[in-house]
Amino acid sequence: MSEVISFTLSQQGDEIALKIGSNVIERYSRAALEKYWQDDAQLVLIMATPAAIRIIAPLIGEKGHGPSVVTIDASGTFVTPILGAHTSANQLARQLGAILSATPVITTSSDTTNTPALDAFRGFYATGDLPRAIALMTLGSRPQISNPHHFKLPLTLVPGNDDIEIVISQNPSEIQSFLDRQTTSAKVALIPKNLILGVGCSSNATTSDVLRLLKTTLAEAQLDERAISKVATIDSRSKHDAITGLGIDIVSYSRADLNRVETPNPSPTVSRFMGTPSVCEAAAMLAGHTRKLTVEKRKSENVTVAITQAQKSGRLFLVGLGPGEKSLRTPAATQVITSVDAIIGFEQYVDSVSELFSPNQLIERSPIGSERERAARAIELCTQGYDVAILGSGDPGIYALASLTLELLAQLDIDDIQFSVVPGITAALSASSILGAPLGHDHCYISLSDLLTPWSAIEKRISHAAQGDFVCVFYNPKSKTRNWQLDRAIEILLQYRPPSTPIGYVREAYRKDQSFHVTTLADFKSSTIDMNTVVIVGSTNTFLDHGKMITPRGYLEPTKERS
Repeated sequence: MSEVISFTLSQQGDEIALKIGSNVIERYSRAALEKYWQDDAQLVLIMATPAAIRIIAPLIGEKGHGPSVVTIDASGTFVTPILGAHTSANQLARQLGAILSATPVITTSSDTTNTPALDAFRGFYATGDLPRAIALMTLGSRPQISNPHHFKLPLTLVPGNDDIEIVISQNPSEIQSFLDRQTTSAKVALIPKNLILGVGCSSNATTSDVLRLLKTTLAEAQLDERAISKVATIDSRSKHDAITGLGIDIVSYSRADLNRVETPNPSPTVSRFMGTPSVCEAAAMLAGHTRKLTVEKRKSENVTVAITQAQKSGRLFLVGLGPGEKSLRTPAATQVITSVDAIIGFEQYVDSVSELFSPNQLIERSPIGSERERAARAIELCTQGYDVAILGSGDPGIYALASLTLELLAQLDIDDIQFSVVPGITAALSASSILGAPLGHDHCYISLSDLLTPWSAIEKRISHAAQGDFVCVFYNPKSKTRNWQLDRAIEILLQYRPPSTPIGYVREAYRKDQSFHVTTLADFKSSTIDMNTVVIVGSTNTFLDHGKMITPRGYLEPTKERS
């Protein structure tokens, strides 16, 4: 989550701020609020909403500028966006609601009608007759879209031929001419925010020096300042007032990184003072993931700037949702789900987190058994520059989507997609927590599905695990067509373990239909086991106490009897 600043009035508020993981916690004062009141800031006021509205009212400026602000009541029951809802406050409210198990109070018309909001598309700045255009879209109108420069469009922006006109451009003259044109249509310009501004400066440079050169450079290149998404520079200048004063996200690189970039305008002077022949051009190219500059180096007495257009694939997130219970979903999973452009997954998994979705996200559900198709679709969208999350239950790396998706990436020889595996609580850990502590010593996971693995290999693994006296966790234990493998696995284990060995199984762990049972290998019956069940067989050291399986952390040899 981006940096969250919380303002509190009491110890109770402090506790909520700690729970949501605020980066900064301040007792409310007007001076403290003004200190953090800036574009792109995320402010949380833990107090009554009417009081918060009165507090921020004098600071509210032009629409589209200023921070995103949400309130949380003192009991932590409701999270309410009150400023910058489409910018990021609605998204923040959903994230914090998930952390607190609170209700996000989302009242914007686009959200209540499940209509994409023109000023909420990630990676775009929107200007023009936004209120009217958004109102028309909530009534079902579809915009006419002009995209003369062939920019990547938002995934949920569906074109039509109604009384809304949209132009996609970074050219200020083109944008102004479009907005000034006399027409009855609601007109909106979407400005892609993908320009990277590379900056180099002397130690005595000021923000005013940078801005003067930047404005001249943008005017000559016919580029809109609102299209700049990041400033790139050398690490030794990343905290310089001339650059931080721009109020734009900063990325920085070492001399070694910059030295590896071949640029069109290297400078011996810069090399002598900075240890690298290029700062602004090399930094812009690194941040933009491109070797092409949109604007080559321009310089004044104290400043150099260069501009490039970011050229990179989207990011791919493989997200584990855990067992299904909201409180057992990780904050990292929630953050990814609320921030990506597209969400793909098995329909049951997608529906389980639907309260986190925004109308500006593409949501694609598919039936069970379409894993490869989901992976291919996600990769396709990433290559077009979109950020995509594929959802799975449990952990994505355990008999799940992570290996399949990364295998497909390797087969396609695609190496420029950034991917992240977002872990979740595994089915084994969920089942273990319900059964007691059966995984207290060495254990192994074995899938009993022979759809992708020969049964001979599975049987060999069961035998070796039994001989090694591992606690065994069986995934995919039984289906309608695979109905004998679990019984065979128990037969193998009984060759090495006494009939009194504890065995437990959990069906639908942490879901509304949860059930579990603990017994022994001698009394075990597989009739109630299905694909939604995890089976855990204890080692020779595992014992039962008050119906719970316990595997001690210390180990006795199997040949010795437990007293």
